[in-house]
Amino acid sequence: MDEKFNELISRLQEIGYEPDNEDLIDLDMYEGSGYVSFYGPDRISVALKFEDFELDLNGQGHMLTFFKKFTVNAPSQAVIKGAEREFHIELDLIALPNRFFEVMTHAIEVLSKVEVK
Repeated sequence: MDEKFNELISRLQEIGYEPDNEDLIDLDMYEGSGYVSFYGPDRISVALKFEDFELDLNGQGHMLTFFKKFTVNAPSQAVIKGAEREFHIELDLIALPNRFFEVMTHAIEVLSKVEVK
């Protein structure tokens, strides 16, 4: 892993995203090529593509899909009807290199407002 890659990870951590450690190990094993999942606040996640340890937005079609995961916690006697125990909300955003961090922050802002009532 090189300095530019580590700087990207640090900047993502500053805005609230933590990389999946197993994905980082796989990325290193495959010489910097592959996907790394990042987990933000409020159970928000996104997978980013890398090529030679560089963010490859072009390889993702400049489209990032963010997920917010929900889990219904109910007593064992209660039966969940009309919904799954786990489900997620998706948010697709266009990400251009000069607006990447803005898009990453925007996803947190939008998905953090999602409520299930």
